[in-house]
Amino acid sequence: MAEAHSAVAFSFSITHEGWDINYDREVLDLVWQSGVRSWKKRLARFRTGVRNGVYPAHLQSLWLVIAIAVGLHFTKRHVPFDLVNKWLSVLPGDTLQWQLAACSLAGLVVWLSICYTMRYSLKLLLMYKGWMYEKRAPGSKVSLQVMALIEFQLGISNKLQRYLFLKSWWSTNYVSDWWEEYVYLRGRGALMVNSNFYGIDAIFMHPTKVQSARAASVVHLLLQFRRTVERQELEPILVQGLVPLCSWQYERIFNTVRAPGVETDKIIHYQDSNHIVVLYRGCYYKVIIYHNGRILRPCELQIQIEHILQQGAEKPQPGEELLASLTAGDRTKWAQVRQTVFAKGVNRTSLHTVESAAFVLSLDEKPFEFDLAHPEKLDQFGRYLLHGNGHDRWFDKSFTVCVGSNGRIGFNAEHTW
Repeated sequence: MAEAHSAVAFSFSITHEGWDINYDREVLDLVWQSGVRSWKKRLARFRTGVRNGVYPAHLQSLWLVIAIAVGLHFTKRHVPFDLVNKWLSVLPGDTLQWQLAACSLAGLVVWLSICYTMRYSLKLLLMYKGWMYEKRAPGSKVSLQVMALIEFQLGISNKLQRYLFLKSWWSTNYVSDWWEEYVYLRGRGALMVNSNFYGIDAIFMHPTKVQSARAASVVHLLLQFRRTVERQELEPILVQGLVPLCSWQYERIFNTVRAPGVETDKIIHYQDSNHIVVLYRGCYYKVIIYHNGRILRPCELQIQIEHILQQGAEKPQPGEELLASLTAGDRTKWAQVRQTVFAKGVNRTSLHTVESAAFVLSLDEKPFEFDLAHPEKLDQFGRYLLHGNGHDRWFDKSFTVCVGSNGRIGFNAEHTW
């Protein structure tokens, strides 16, 4: 990988003439912006957490409940359980201000009680799984599979069900963590082809053949989608327009990598990332995606991508071009190489840059083609996305966006998350 360079934001020294202070205003400004952005994200998460914590009620309804409590108190009517007078008994005074405070506290208690009653009633309703235990419809043939299911039901199933029931007491899901570890993370085979999957562009639409423009547009849209996920503004997918599906999987779409281990891998999710990594002709480029606290516009991203494409004659550093092939091979061997070669120094820093990126963008030199008259081109399109040439996809990342030289796109995604 290309050698990393460090920047010093502030330094001072003592000489015989006194204090000598040096600072880089631009670096300090970047540090300040990073801190501001971090606190903005924390505030947004806190606000979203409060809003989701009282779902399905709304925060605006709190003021209505408090107003009702104030009205009941000053019209000499009792608030439920005489909460206002109970609060007044522990408050230091009985003036108008303290009475309003007591009414606010009483309204808050009543409002929270209503919120959590609604919340757990809805949860209890959505937990109904009675349809799973309904008998088979009459008239169909009894197959060997059905007989095997009946044998399982009358045999070991009750014991296994008790284990799962006990596990559900301390786990958010009775099977998802086991499934993730034993089906995916403990697999020692190569991710390429065996586990990772791919997705293809809208093949009947081809908005532009300019590779840099299409890449910049897709990157910008993905970053907007990431912001929507972080703010928890996505509407849930509903079954029959009624029962919401779990949306937790969205949390690990971005800033996520599958780190190899000798016996089992692990999923690492970074809370934030202000860059993506672009892979082109065996060279890796770190591209910053924020400026002054905002996401870069598509035209600004396109300028950076065009600059990378124009540097196509640049030769990779020794070992850089085939580096991604480590993520395509056996997981145990990759873990051993990671522990020995990428444990310190520039290699460790460079690897962290790739793994902590929001995602990886691969600019392919080949076109991704589709033609109704030649369906084999679509097969080739899929093969490019599934494995590329073996070293132009970072298979450990949650997903790699692939952009062909003709502007068509696709992605290669790690399956665990």
